[in-house]
Amino acid sequence: MLNKKKKIMLVVPSLQGGGAERVAKNLLDNLNKTQDIILCLFGKNHSQKLPKNIKVRCLPVKSSKNVLYTVAKFFLIIFHVRKIIKEEKPNSILSFMDYPNIVSIISNYLAGRKARVNISIHTVPELHLKKYSNSKWNASISMLMKLLYNRADKIIAVSNFIKSDLIRGYNIEESRVMVIYNPVNIEKIDALASEEISDQWFREEVPVVISVGRLSKEKGYDTLLRAFAIAREKSDIRLAILGEGEEKKSLEELGRKLGIERDIVFLGYKNNPYKYMKRASIFVLSSLYEGFPNVLIEAMACGVPLISTMYNLCPSEIIVHEKTGLLVPVANEKAFAEAILRLLKDEKLRRSLAEGARKKVADFSIDVIADKYKTALGI
Repeated sequence: MLNKKKKIMLVVPSLQGGGAERVAKNLLDNLNKTQDIILCLFGKNHSQKLPKNIKVRCLPVKSSKNVLYTVAKFFLIIFHVRKIIKEEKPNSILSFMDYPNIVSIISNYLAGRKARVNISIHTVPELHLKKYSNSKWNASISMLMKLLYNRADKIIAVSNFIKSDLIRGYNIEESRVMVIYNPVNIEKIDALASEEISDQWFREEVPVVISVGRLSKEKGYDTLLRAFAIAREKSDIRLAILGEGEEKKSLEELGRKLGIERDIVFLGYKNNPYKYMKRASIFVLSSLYEGFPNVLIEAMACGVPLISTMYNLCPSEIIVHEKTGLLVPVANEKAFAEAILRLLKDEKLRRSLAEGARKKVADFSIDVIADKYKTALGI
């Protein structure tokens, strides 16, 4: 007897942006094959090309810096999500990030507990909320997390460090938390990585070190630039950084102070970063902390040797030191520079790390991870 399709509702602000949004998109592509999907977005517009059989419900809300509207929008979103739950009658809800998680729990309660609620956490709550500790709104979100998260049927943490933080800092029942790593669509990355590239740097013989991510303080790019300046004194190399963010001007100024402005390039946001990553000599992650950095898995899929900081002291969930990449202390430019120079000089090590990473990335394939989400969703 064939299993009857279940109706799954995904709640996410948009499909544009960071890691959580990419996870949602990857899961949509996979779950859509076997389940009926409703996608709830916080806004009218989305540019993603989605399968026609996915039902998209865009909430009529907009962004604003007005404090009163921000509060009113929170209740407006709850009203609309409750209405969608009552109309669509999903068997299970999966939400992404703290704001949608809280909305989903409250909306489902007001709808009469119509669905199983599964929430996913993609950042380290304590560290992420501390970054915005001066915001009364974020203080309110933190309070609501402590009040409501134990009402979710299942809490999906994307790393063991996040799981520990939730249990320790938010009094979450351990039995409710399930660790599921972020998925990667290896076939899609392979196809995109093979596309032609026009940037001259990636066509020349000079080795290129690459980093991809938002230009914000927690990504530790200032340490990376200082490490690159040290390594640049001993080797002819270049640094390419893909991403946008509020730290761009200060990083450009730091590059000028370090005298490396001719050897670094800020390429901005790229729809296809994989073709750059595949052609780089080394991929680096300089973050001070992370939830679960998708970009590391994507670099592994591209077959480029990796160097990463020991963010949160547990990056070994992705990188095994000396086997699938090199690990260095956080905010230590000297150690970072030494790791870069070591890889540049040792072709055999570069090849070994890249091969090890490519094998390891199979653990994060979309099919493997989607099966774990299906278990959490009860389908």
